[in-house]
Amino acid sequence: LSEVARQLGKTPAELVIYDPYYCGGGTVRNLAKVGFTNVINRNEDFYAVIAEDRIPPHDVVVTNPPYSAAHISRALQFCTRNLALEGRPWLMLLPNYVYAKDYFPASTCPDSTWNATPSASSLFFLAPRKRYYYWTPKALVKISTQTRLEGNKKKKTHGGPLGVRTSPFLSFWYIGLGSMHKTAIRNRTYFESDRCNVVMATRHLP
Repeated sequence: LSEVARQLGKTPAELVIYDPYYCGGGTVRNLAKVGFTNVINRNEDFYAVIAEDRIPPHDVVVTNPPYSAAHISRALQFCTRNLALEGRPWLMLLPNYVYAKDYFPASTCPDSTWNATPSASSLFFLAPRKRYYYWTPKALVKISTQTRLEGNKKKKTHGGPLGVRTSPFLSFWYIGLGSMHKTAIRNRTYFESDRCNVVMATRHLP
């Protein structure tokens, strides 16, 4: 995100970040901790927002969509089109199995009507050196717990002030930067660290 802000000539606080999937407001809190305070993350139906043409102005999409149903493929389609038509880069935290799915190239490669759409080869990945863990908000934990009780299934969980900690899949960042891609890759040492690793090819992913 710092690289995106730098290429746009903005400070982290000026960069407008859009996360279309709301989950307890954690996105706003976590990004604010590292200086990105201009975040749009509303408790609303993202697909209704698309249908009603109410996408808010923003510089970049940063999101972790739900892994159930068709949310991932729909999120990829939106981000690819948003990049192609509006020039807005995107970063999505997704499971490791996504790049092997049939919908992945279909979601990220050119469509006959998207002349500017980047191909999958212009994507890269930012993989953590340690497995990511997720916090499920307490309100959703109650629903999940009730479902398990009704199904007579027991599952060990780790609770905390933010909810329940889980790690159902290996996950990492899928990144599409469009015109910023080449410069970002040249500057990869700027955002590669002992905590994450830049990966250029899917064969090197976990």
